[in-house]
Amino acid sequence: MLTKKEVTNWVYKVREKAFMSLQEAYEKAVKEEEDRIFKESGAANIIKKLEASMREVNREHEKLINLVNENQEMSYETVSCYGLSYYLDRIDPVDRMIRKAIKYDSKKLTQLKKQHEDDERKVGANYAAVLAELKLKSNTKRCVEYLKELGFDTTSLEKLEHTEVSVQLDRRYLFVCGDNK
Repeated sequence: MLTKKEVTNWVYKVREKAFMSLQEAYEKAVKEEEDRIFKESGAANIIKKLEASMREVNREHEKLINLVNENQEMSYETVSCYGLSYYLDRIDPVDRMIRKAIKYDSKKLTQLKKQHEDDERKVGANYAAVLAELKLKSNTKRCVEYLKELGFDTTSLEKLEHTEVSVQLDRRYLFVCGDNK
């Protein structure tokens, strides 16, 4: 038998899916806008040049390490040598480093953020109203009917209702003392 608590929990899950869907759509729209701004800025051309320069710096640094290692009269301080290599390697994906460091600001991004916050507020308010209405319903059947009226696909709820565990009982062993009171 399905309970009102199970119906309420189901609505909470559906609400969470709605919020996740809103967040994914917002993040996708923001990424598209940021990509548009980045592309129009011409920064990609400069980054390609920087990446070529970084590859050259890394090659020259490797040559320096090899030269120092081959010369018996010189030695490279291990920490310094590999410390510099570490930092050069971290800078090497220049595009990623720069894209992480850029803060985008445009009217469209501001509008997207405002719209997202507004949508989240409205979704939250609507689900709060649905949950409040479910509390007022007298039984589970009325709760499910109400959700159907609102347009919810309650087939997964109905599946929960029909998955009750029925156990075959041997009544002889229920009342071995002879008293069923």
